[in-house]
Amino acid sequence: MEGYRSVLTEAAPEGASPAYLSGGRDSLVSVLRHRAESQPDGIAFTYLTDGEHVTERLTYSELDRRARALAAVLRSRYLEGQRALLMFDTGMRFVDAFFGCLYAGVIAVPVSPPMHRRLLPRLRAIASVAEAEVVLTDREGHSRMVPFLPAAPEVASLLWILADDIRVGSERAWRAPEISSTDLAFLQFTSGSTSTPKGVMVTHGNLYRAIGVQKSTMFILLSFLVAVAAFNLVSTLVMVVNQRSGDIAILRTLGSDTSTIIAAFVLLGILLGGVGIVVGALSGAGIASVLPEIYRWVTDLLGLDLMNQYFVSYLPVEVRLEDLQGIVLTALALCVISTLYPAWRAATLRPSVVLAHE
Repeated sequence: MEGYRSVLTEAAPEGASPAYLSGGRDSLVSVLRHRAESQPDGIAFTYLTDGEHVTERLTYSELDRRARALAAVLRSRYLEGQRALLMFDTGMRFVDAFFGCLYAGVIAVPVSPPMHRRLLPRLRAIASVAEAEVVLTDREGHSRMVPFLPAAPEVASLLWILADDIRVGSERAWRAPEISSTDLAFLQFTSGSTSTPKGVMVTHGNLYRAIGVQKSTMFILLSFLVAVAAFNLVSTLVMVVNQRSGDIAILRTLGSDTSTIIAAFVLLGILLGGVGIVVGALSGAGIASVLPEIYRWVTDLLGLDLMNQYFVSYLPVEVRLEDLQGIVLTALALCVISTLYPAWRAATLRPSVVLAHE
Protein backbone atom coordinates (compact mmCIF):
# COMPACT_ATOMS: atom_id res chain seq x y z
CA MET A 1 0.00 0.00 0.00
CA GLU A 2 3.03 2.29 -0.06
CA GLY A 3 5.35 3.65 -2.72
CA TYR A 4 8.54 5.54 -3.40
CA ARG A 5 9.56 8.32 -5.65
CA SER A 6 13.29 8.59 -6.34
CA VAL A 7 15.43 11.27 -7.99
CA LEU A 8 18.74 9.47 -7.50
CA THR A 9 19.62 9.24 -11.20
CA GLU A 10 22.63 11.42 -12.00
CA ALA A 11 25.61 10.11 -13.94
CA ALA A 12 29.17 10.42 -12.70
CA PRO A 13 30.80 13.77 -13.59
CA GLU A 14 34.40 14.09 -14.66
CA GLY A 15 36.83 15.31 -12.02
CA ALA A 16 34.79 14.03 -9.12
CA SER A 17 36.27 13.70 -5.65
CA PRO A 18 37.95 10.46 -4.47
CA ALA A 19 35.04 9.80 -2.08
CA TYR A 20 32.73 9.88 -5.06
CA LEU A 21 34.81 7.48 -7.11
CA SER A 22 35.36 5.02 -4.25
CA GLY A 23 32.46 2.89 -5.39
CA GLY A 24 33.41 2.84 -9.05
CA ARG A 25 32.12 5.36 -11.58
CA ASP A 26 29.27 3.21 -12.90
CA SER A 27 27.51 2.41 -9.63
CA LEU A 28 24.81 3.88 -7.42
CA VAL A 29 27.31 3.97 -4.56
CA SER A 30 29.38 6.59 -6.38
CA VAL A 31 26.27 8.51 -7.41
CA LEU A 32 24.88 8.71 -3.88
CA ARG A 33 28.29 9.61 -2.40
CA HIS A 34 28.59 12.47 -4.87
CA ARG A 35 25.04 13.68 -4.22
CA ALA A 36 25.61 13.54 -0.44
CA GLU A 37 28.62 15.83 -0.89
CA SER A 38 27.26 18.22 -3.51
CA GLN A 39 23.55 18.29 -2.55
CA PRO A 40 23.35 17.09 1.07
CA ASP A 41 19.87 18.52 1.63
CA GLY A 42 18.47 17.39 -1.73
CA ILE A 43 15.60 14.88 -1.65
CA ALA A 44 16.66 11.37 -2.66
CA PHE A 45 13.43 9.50 -1.90
CA THR A 46 9.88 10.50 -1.09
CA TYR A 47 7.68 7.97 0.71
CA LEU A 48 4.00 7.88 -0.23
CA THR A 49 1.88 5.91 2.24
CA ASP A 50 -1.13 5.50 -0.02
CA GLY A 51 0.27 6.58 -3.36
CA GLU A 52 -0.69 10.21 -2.83
CA HIS A 53 0.23 11.54 0.62
CA VAL A 54 3.87 12.18 1.53
CA THR A 55 4.77 10.89 4.98
CA GLU A 56 8.57 10.91 4.84
CA ARG A 57 11.37 12.35 2.77
CA LEU A 58 14.96 11.15 2.79
CA THR A 59 17.81 13.49 1.88
CA TYR A 60 21.00 12.39 0.15
CA SER A 61 23.13 13.03 3.23
CA GLU A 62 20.79 11.09 5.54
CA LEU A 63 20.53 8.15 3.14
CA ASP A 64 24.31 8.14 2.75
CA ARG A 65 24.76 8.18 6.54
CA ARG A 66 22.30 5.33 7.11
CA ALA A 67 23.79 3.26 4.29
CA ARG A 68 27.31 3.69 5.66
CA ALA A 69 26.17 2.75 9.17
CA LEU A 70 24.59 -0.51 8.01
CA ALA A 71 27.47 -1.24 5.63
CA ALA A 72 29.97 -0.85 8.47
CA VAL A 73 28.07 -3.44 10.51
CA LEU A 74 27.88 -5.86 7.57
CA ARG A 75 31.58 -5.55 6.79
CA SER A 76 32.47 -6.00 10.48
CA ARG A 77 30.77 -9.43 10.19
CA TYR A 78 32.90 -10.23 7.09
CA LEU A 79 29.83 -10.44 4.86
CA GLU A 80 31.27 -8.69 1.81
CA GLY A 81 30.34 -10.73 -1.29
CA GLN A 82 27.70 -12.73 0.61
CA ARG A 83 23.92 -12.72 -0.02
CA ALA A 84 21.52 -10.96 2.34
CA LEU A 85 17.73 -11.40 2.46
CA LEU A 86 16.05 -7.99 2.74
CA MET A 87 12.83 -8.72 4.61
CA PHE A 88 11.04 -5.40 5.06
CA ASP A 89 7.60 -4.01 4.54
CA THR A 90 7.58 -1.15 2.05
CA GLY A 91 9.14 1.84 3.74
CA MET A 92 12.37 3.79 4.10
CA ARG A 93 13.95 0.93 6.07
CA PHE A 94 14.04 -1.10 2.86
CA VAL A 95 15.77 1.78 1.04
CA ASP A 96 18.34 2.05 3.84
CA ALA A 97 18.99 -1.69 3.76
CA PHE A 98 19.31 -1.87 -0.02
CA PHE A 99 21.85 0.95 -0.20
CA GLY A 100 23.58 -0.41 2.88
CA CYS A 101 24.17 -3.66 0.99
CA LEU A 102 25.49 -1.75 -2.02
CA TYR A 103 27.83 0.22 0.24
CA ALA A 104 29.11 -2.99 1.85
CA GLY A 105 29.57 -5.02 -1.32
CA VAL A 106 26.88 -7.39 -0.06
CA ILE A 107 24.46 -8.91 -2.60
CA ALA A 108 20.92 -7.86 -1.72
CA VAL A 109 18.05 -10.34 -2.16
CA PRO A 110 14.73 -8.49 -1.67
CA VAL A 111 11.92 -10.73 -0.40
CA SER A 112 8.40 -9.95 0.73
CA PRO A 113 7.72 -10.85 4.40
CA PRO A 114 5.37 -13.86 4.38
CA MET A 115 1.91 -13.02 5.66
CA HIS A 116 0.69 -16.64 5.63
CA ARG A 117 2.26 -20.04 6.14
CA ARG A 118 1.45 -21.00 2.56
CA LEU A 119 3.98 -18.37 1.39
CA LEU A 120 6.85 -20.00 3.29
CA PRO A 121 7.89 -22.40 0.48
CA ARG A 122 8.82 -19.43 -1.73
CA LEU A 123 10.88 -17.82 1.04
CA ARG A 124 12.61 -21.10 1.87
CA ALA A 125 13.38 -21.73 -1.80
CA ILE A 126 14.86 -18.25 -2.26
CA ALA A 127 17.00 -18.55 0.87
CA SER A 128 18.30 -21.88 -0.38
CA VAL A 129 18.85 -20.97 -4.03
CA ALA A 130 20.44 -17.61 -3.18
CA GLU A 131 22.71 -19.26 -0.58
CA ALA A 132 21.89 -16.42 1.81
CA GLU A 133 24.07 -15.85 4.87
CA VAL A 134 22.14 -13.11 6.65
CA VAL A 135 18.65 -11.65 7.05
CA LEU A 136 18.22 -7.89 7.27
CA THR A 137 14.95 -6.79 8.83
CA ASP A 138 13.58 -4.71 11.71
CA ARG A 139 12.06 -5.70 15.04
CA GLU A 140 8.55 -5.72 13.64
CA GLY A 141 9.57 -7.98 10.77
CA HIS A 142 11.47 -10.29 13.11
CA SER A 143 8.58 -10.64 15.56
CA ARG A 144 6.25 -11.39 12.65
CA MET A 145 8.60 -14.13 11.42
CA VAL A 146 9.14 -15.83 14.79
CA PRO A 147 6.01 -18.07 14.52
CA PHE A 148 7.10 -19.21 11.04
CA LEU A 149 10.76 -19.96 11.82
CA PRO A 150 10.29 -23.58 13.03
CA ALA A 151 8.81 -24.38 9.60
CA ALA A 152 11.60 -22.52 7.75
CA PRO A 153 14.96 -23.85 8.95
CA GLU A 154 16.72 -22.39 5.87
CA VAL A 155 15.83 -18.93 7.21
CA ALA A 156 15.95 -19.61 10.96
CA SER A 157 19.59 -20.76 10.76
CA LEU A 158 20.81 -17.51 9.17
CA LEU A 159 22.41 -14.56 10.93
CA TRP A 160 19.76 -11.94 11.72
CA ILE A 161 20.63 -8.22 11.81
CA LEU A 162 17.94 -5.79 12.94
CA ALA A 163 18.06 -2.29 11.45
CA ASP A 164 16.67 -0.86 14.71
CA ASP A 165 19.78 -1.96 16.61
CA ILE A 166 22.32 -0.10 14.46
CA ARG A 167 23.77 2.71 16.58
CA VAL A 168 24.21 6.29 15.43
CA GLY A 169 27.90 6.84 14.74
CA SER A 170 28.49 3.39 13.25
CA GLU A 171 28.94 5.08 9.87
CA ARG A 172 32.34 6.41 10.94
CA ALA A 173 33.76 2.88 10.71
CA TRP A 174 32.71 2.49 7.07
CA ARG A 175 35.38 1.91 4.45
CA ALA A 176 34.48 1.99 0.78
CA PRO A 177 34.60 -1.44 -0.90
CA GLU A 178 36.21 -2.03 -4.26
CA ILE A 179 33.23 -2.29 -6.60
CA SER A 180 33.36 -2.91 -10.32
CA SER A 181 30.50 -2.72 -12.81
CA THR A 182 30.56 -6.52 -13.18
CA ASP A 183 30.09 -7.23 -9.45
CA LEU A 184 26.65 -8.49 -8.40
CA ALA A 185 24.42 -5.83 -6.80
CA PHE A 186 21.26 -7.84 -6.10
CA LEU A 187 19.26 -10.92 -7.06
CA GLN A 188 15.70 -10.50 -8.35
CA PHE A 189 13.51 -13.60 -7.93
CA THR A 190 10.33 -14.54 -9.76
CA SER A 191 7.07 -15.00 -7.85
CA GLY A 192 7.37 -18.80 -7.88
CA SER A 193 3.63 -19.20 -8.42
CA THR A 194 4.10 -21.87 -11.12
CA SER A 195 7.49 -23.35 -10.19
CA THR A 196 10.49 -22.85 -7.94
CA PRO A 197 11.46 -19.14 -7.82
CA LYS A 198 14.17 -18.32 -10.32
CA GLY A 199 16.70 -15.57 -9.71
CA VAL A 200 18.07 -12.95 -12.08
CA MET A 201 21.58 -11.66 -11.37
CA VAL A 202 21.81 -7.87 -11.61
CA THR A 203 25.27 -6.29 -11.52
CA HIS A 204 26.15 -2.78 -10.41
CA GLY A 205 26.66 -1.90 -14.07
CA ASN A 206 23.28 -3.40 -15.02
CA LEU A 207 21.53 -1.37 -12.32
CA TYR A 208 23.32 1.85 -13.24
CA ARG A 209 22.59 1.45 -16.96
CA ALA A 210 18.96 0.42 -16.33
CA ILE A 211 18.33 3.75 -14.62
CA GLY A 212 20.07 5.50 -17.50
CA VAL A 213 17.86 3.66 -20.01
CA GLN A 214 14.74 4.70 -18.10
CA LYS A 215 15.86 8.32 -18.16
CA SER A 216 16.73 8.15 -21.86
CA THR A 217 13.41 6.49 -22.69
CA MET A 218 11.43 9.17 -20.85
CA PHE A 219 13.49 11.88 -22.57
CA ILE A 220 12.84 10.37 -26.01
CA LEU A 221 9.11 9.99 -25.38
CA LEU A 222 8.78 13.55 -24.09
CA SER A 223 10.90 14.85 -26.98
CA PHE A 224 8.55 13.18 -29.49
CA LEU A 225 5.54 14.73 -27.79
CA VAL A 226 7.16 18.17 -27.80
CA ALA A 227 8.23 17.76 -31.45
CA VAL A 228 4.70 16.79 -32.52
CA ALA A 229 3.19 19.73 -30.64
CA ALA A 230 5.74 22.15 -32.13
CA PHE A 231 5.16 20.79 -35.64
CA ASN A 232 1.40 21.24 -35.27
CA LEU A 233 1.88 24.82 -34.10
CA VAL A 234 4.29 25.66 -36.94
CA SER A 235 1.97 24.03 -39.50
CA THR A 236 -1.02 25.99 -38.19
CA LEU A 237 0.82 29.30 -38.39
CA VAL A 238 2.23 28.56 -41.85
CA MET A 239 -1.30 27.81 -43.06
CA VAL A 240 -2.40 31.15 -41.60
CA VAL A 241 0.39 32.87 -43.54
CA ASN A 242 -0.66 31.13 -46.78
CA GLN A 243 -4.38 31.73 -46.30
CA ARG A 244 -4.04 35.32 -45.12
CA SER A 245 -1.19 36.40 -47.38
CA GLY A 246 -3.41 39.01 -48.98
CA ASP A 247 -4.31 40.56 -45.63
CA ILE A 248 -0.64 40.55 -44.63
CA ALA A 249 0.29 42.26 -47.90
CA ILE A 250 -2.34 44.93 -47.31
CA LEU A 251 -0.95 45.54 -43.81
CA ARG A 252 2.50 45.98 -45.35
CA THR A 253 1.23 48.49 -47.90
CA LEU A 254 -0.52 50.40 -45.10
CA GLY A 255 2.81 50.90 -43.37
CA SER A 256 3.22 47.94 -41.00
CA ASP A 257 6.91 47.22 -40.68
CA THR A 258 8.65 43.84 -40.33
CA SER A 259 8.83 43.97 -36.51
CA THR A 260 5.07 44.58 -36.26
CA ILE A 261 4.27 41.59 -38.48
CA ILE A 262 6.66 39.35 -36.51
CA ALA A 263 5.24 40.54 -33.17
CA ALA A 264 1.68 39.84 -34.36
CA PHE A 265 2.52 36.24 -35.34
CA VAL A 266 4.52 35.58 -32.18
CA LEU A 267 1.56 36.81 -30.13
CA LEU A 268 -0.80 34.61 -32.17
CA GLY A 269 1.45 31.60 -31.58
CA ILE A 270 1.62 32.28 -27.84
CA LEU A 271 -2.17 32.54 -27.66
CA LEU A 272 -2.69 29.30 -29.61
CA GLY A 273 0.04 27.36 -27.80
CA GLY A 274 -0.60 28.94 -24.41
CA VAL A 275 -4.20 27.80 -24.31
CA GLY A 276 -3.13 24.24 -25.14
CA ILE A 277 -0.33 24.31 -22.57
CA VAL A 278 -2.56 25.54 -19.76
CA VAL A 279 -5.33 23.07 -20.60
CA GLY A 280 -2.81 20.23 -20.91
CA ALA A 281 -1.08 21.10 -17.62
CA LEU A 282 -4.34 21.34 -15.67
CA SER A 283 -5.83 18.17 -17.18
CA GLY A 284 -2.53 16.28 -16.71
CA ALA A 285 -2.33 17.29 -13.05
CA GLY A 286 -5.98 16.34 -12.58
CA ILE A 287 -5.54 12.92 -14.17
CA ALA A 288 -2.35 12.30 -12.19
CA SER A 289 -4.13 13.09 -8.91
CA VAL A 290 -6.73 10.36 -9.54
CA LEU A 291 -4.36 7.92 -11.28
CA PRO A 292 -3.90 5.70 -8.20
CA GLU A 293 -7.67 5.19 -8.00
CA ILE A 294 -7.88 4.49 -11.74
CA TYR A 295 -5.01 1.99 -11.45
CA ARG A 296 -6.66 0.31 -8.45
CA TRP A 297 -9.94 0.03 -10.36
CA VAL A 298 -8.23 -1.46 -13.44
CA THR A 299 -6.25 -4.01 -11.40
CA ASP A 300 -9.38 -5.05 -9.50
CA LEU A 301 -11.29 -5.39 -12.77
CA LEU A 302 -8.59 -7.42 -14.55
CA GLY A 303 -7.29 -9.25 -11.49
CA LEU A 304 -3.70 -8.22 -12.27
CA ASP A 305 -1.05 -6.71 -10.00
CA LEU A 306 1.24 -4.96 -12.46
CA MET A 307 3.40 -3.30 -9.76
CA ASN A 308 4.16 -6.50 -7.85
CA GLN A 309 7.70 -6.69 -9.30
CA TYR A 310 8.44 -3.34 -7.63
CA PHE A 311 7.23 -4.59 -4.20
CA VAL A 312 4.28 -2.19 -4.12
CA SER A 313 0.65 -3.02 -4.81
CA TYR A 314 -0.39 0.18 -6.54
CA LEU A 315 0.89 3.05 -8.68
CA PRO A 316 2.60 5.73 -6.55
CA VAL A 317 1.97 9.28 -7.80
CA GLU A 318 3.01 12.69 -6.51
CA VAL A 319 2.15 15.95 -8.32
CA ARG A 320 4.89 18.48 -7.59
CA LEU A 321 4.07 22.14 -8.24
CA GLU A 322 7.67 23.07 -9.04
CA ASP A 323 7.86 20.34 -11.70
CA LEU A 324 4.57 21.50 -13.21
CA GLN A 325 5.79 25.10 -13.31
CA GLY A 326 9.02 24.04 -15.01
CA ILE A 327 7.13 22.07 -17.65
CA VAL A 328 4.77 24.99 -18.38
CA LEU A 329 7.61 27.53 -18.67
CA THR A 330 9.65 25.23 -20.92
CA ALA A 331 6.62 24.58 -23.13
CA LEU A 332 5.94 28.33 -23.42
CA ALA A 333 9.56 28.95 -24.42
CA LEU A 334 9.32 26.27 -27.12
CA CYS A 335 6.02 27.78 -28.22
CA VAL A 336 7.72 31.16 -28.81
CA ILE A 337 10.59 29.50 -30.70
CA SER A 338 8.12 27.60 -32.90
CA THR A 339 6.50 30.87 -34.03
CA LEU A 340 9.71 32.38 -35.38
CA TYR A 341 9.71 30.64 -38.77
CA PRO A 342 6.06 31.41 -39.65
CA ALA A 343 6.59 34.97 -38.41
CA TRP A 344 9.67 35.33 -40.63
CA ARG A 345 7.73 34.01 -43.64
CA ALA A 346 4.94 36.48 -43.01
CA ALA A 347 7.39 39.37 -42.60
CA THR A 348 9.23 38.58 -45.86
CA LEU A 349 6.11 38.48 -48.07
CA ARG A 350 6.36 40.89 -50.99
CA PRO A 351 3.07 42.84 -51.26
CA SER A 352 3.45 43.45 -54.99
CA VAL A 353 3.80 39.73 -55.75
CA VAL A 354 0.94 38.68 -53.43
CA LEU A 355 -1.54 41.35 -54.53
CA ALA A 356 -0.85 40.66 -58.19
CA HIS A 357 -2.42 37.20 -57.75
CA GLU A 358 -5.43 38.33 -55.67
